[in-house]
Amino acid sequence: MTRQFIRRRAALAVFAACLATVVATSPRSAAAQPESSAPRATEPDVAKADDAKPNDAPAAATVPATDQEGTDQEVNAADSSPTALTWLDDYAAALKQAEAAARPLVILFHDPAAAERTARYESDSLSAGAVRDLLAHCTLAKLPYDLRIRAGGGEFALLEHAAFAQLAGKPGLAVVDTVHRDSPKFRHVVAALPLAERPASQDDLLALLERHVPEEALSKVAELHWHEDYSEAIRTAEREQRMLFVYFRNDETDAEQQQFEREALSNVRLRRKLGRFVLARLSRRTSVKVEGQPVELIQHASFSTM
Repeated sequence: MTRQFIRRRAALAVFAACLATVVATSPRSAAAQPESSAPRATEPDVAKADDAKPNDAPAAATVPATDQEGTDQEVNAADSSPTALTWLDDYAAALKQAEAAARPLVILFHDPAAAERTARYESDSLSAGAVRDLLAHCTLAKLPYDLRIRAGGGEFALLEHAAFAQLAGKPGLAVVDTVHRDSPKFRHVVAALPLAERPASQDDLLALLERHVPEEALSKVAELHWHEDYSEAIRTAEREQRMLFVYFRNDETDAEQQQFEREALSNVRLRRKLGRFVLARLSRRTSVKVEGQPVELIQHASFSTM
């Protein structure tokens, strides 16, 4: 099975699933509805920020371990406040806790003279949606960009260290691998994102974080609830005034379908978008009664584009 074929299959599956997105005019088990094609779900346009793009090239040097012991601070917990993130303000403590918890260390280097801009970046970009969910599974540190530390018997500005060269001494985000102890990238900055005038989009931030948050953490983010009963799903969609997303799947064991569900449907950005719908995962053979007669759902006019 070639990678190209798998990608084509996944694309067709996503396309078919999108075509199966229906609203409250879909068939009900009690009576037939007017024939109509299923409308496509639309997403708001996301403005791309040209000024800030992630840099995923790992730095040549490991981040410095300071000569200071570091104060004990509360580790950021994934099950804390649904909106607030806990940012440590001690570099040594953050590095120590990130390694102890085997979580990525995300450092926000900020300019204290631009506090309003930093606060806006935190609230609009870092504390929103799926980005917040991923950051909740990291150890977070918020440090002034001109912070000086003592290491190796000397004192220097942290951002001047070779490990943070990607930020060129300026405010921004840095992701440090404090998870994979056996990796040559351990304690290296594996991604960096300058804090430009136009911050990176949510998609850019998600793309950066998804690559470095452990798999077990990703599986806890944006969990989806799938209805297995069509009538229940359509009632829920009408009651909550949300669109209904129907995913028809094969009953038989299908290796390509399993790979699609394991890889494509585990994508955090896709799962966040799917979370806006009422979801139904149904067999391709699912039937409903229309005017007292059983009708295979996928053959109904609403799904004619399938």
